[in-house]
Amino acid sequence: MAFQAVDKTAKVFIQFLSNGELWGNTYYFWKADGYDQDDLDDLAADMDDWVAVELLPNLSAECVYVGTYVTGLEHQEDYTAYSDASGGAGGQAGVCLPNNAVLCMKRISEFTGRSARGRVYIGGLRSTNLTSGASNQNTWSATTISTVLAALLEIATYVVTHGWIEVIVSRWNEGVKRADGQTRSVVDWTFTDDVVDSQRGRLH
Repeated sequence: MAFQAVDKTAKVFIQFLSNGELWGNTYYFWKADGYDQDDLDDLAADMDDWVAVELLPNLSAECVYVGTYVTGLEHQEDYTAYSDASGGAGGQAGVCLPNNAVLCMKRISEFTGRSARGRVYIGGLRSTNLTSGASNQNTWSATTISTVLAALLEIATYVVTHGWIEVIVSRWNEGVKRADGQTRSVVDWTFTDDVVDSQRGRLH
């Protein structure tokens, strides 16, 4: 795909290793006065801290956090940053589920429409995160959902110190590629249902 600028915006890719395969999640952030190398370094460090404190303690010890990659999206040749200061294994004992067994969480902006919302697929979870007992084990437990949701809601508090705002990036509208990517501020996180979803590309 030809380069498409996204004004004052950076992409964060958080990479994990589980079941012998690399995978990760993507987040986007916007800075009102633009960014330079120091700004991306700060963002990488902030998100590395977020993973360490909020997310990693809830993942299987068989899931390893590799590091956080940050890329500026405003220019075709742009700044990059990386942090793995908090790299290491998840904090929960237990076997990691297959990489395609994920909890789907939804980021929400103040606008309606597909271009104004997004999803992230959280992996690295364990069988004990599923609904137990006589219930259907094709679903995540309420505790697991609330714990992951609480972690995602904390993202904004880690990046705001350095002037970053979490956003959703829209590159297409009704099947037509935009001239430039558009951003919408993330105002909330939620989930659609408690069913175990499949990120099929993660299973090899």
